[in-house]
Amino acid sequence: MNPFISVNVQPSYGRQEVLVSWQVLPDYDDSMFFLYRSSSGEAPWILLNTINEDNEVIALEGSSFIDQEFFVDNRLQPTYYRMLLRTDDGEEFESPIVGLFDKLTRRQWGASCKMLAREYLRMRVGNGVEILHYIPLMSGEINPKFDSDTGQHLGPECPNDEESYGLKYKGGYGNPVQTYIEFRDVGPLVFQDTQNGQGHADPITVRARMLAHPKPGRGHMIVHPATDNRYVVGDTIKGWYFRGIVAIAYDVTLHLLRRNDPRYRVPIPEEILFS
Repeated sequence: MNPFISVNVQPSYGRQEVLVSWQVLPDYDDSMFFLYRSSSGEAPWILLNTINEDNEVIALEGSSFIDQEFFVDNRLQPTYYRMLLRTDDGEEFESPIVGLFDKLTRRQWGASCKMLAREYLRMRVGNGVEILHYIPLMSGEINPKFDSDTGQHLGPECPNDEESYGLKYKGGYGNPVQTYIEFRDVGPLVFQDTQNGQGHADPITVRARMLAHPKPGRGHMIVHPATDNRYVVGDTIKGWYFRGIVAIAYDVTLHLLRRNDPRYRVPIPEEILFS
């Protein structure tokens, strides 16, 4: 049995901090607690516990923690937290992943989990396609060729340096998440110019349905390993929610990247490439 009874997240935008509180079964009150934060609900997770001079992680005390490093970028973009409980006997338990606005009763949480499971099963055995979801890095060493004012890449990168693929931070993306997507339709490929018979190619736009985790965001890259087609998530991201809180799926607009785009150099893990 998981000892976590509840994990609550309460943001204070005025002070740019978040109060995370938790409740566990009485027999686990004296356990060691470790708190992690993520901007997407997926890896990478940042450990928020203090690290002492001997490079040892100090367990949290009490039943709450104030995250004073909370950064307000967009009030509609939630931040996610999860907890790890470790007993003196070495047992470990993980809490559910909780977002800023997630608050459901136990029965409602069970219902939402069933809906998420049905959506995943529908994708996996139905019209879903297995893809890789790449999330751009939100921190790290800044790419010196990236202009933060214009959002543009200024020139070719040195081949000896870690590539950023035109993005702000070196490395470009975190590790991909293997998941499913359902492609709905494809926009026009070419419009014909009736004046001189010349055609011009417009960007290919695709409507798609994505699973709730990882949450799609503008600029995320979707890779279809079978064809190596690579898409970026556009401005249209429509969520389908249970009780207006828990996302079940998202309808998104994808834009197919041209083959000369530097993001085609982002490597695909070999175990997926040759599976």
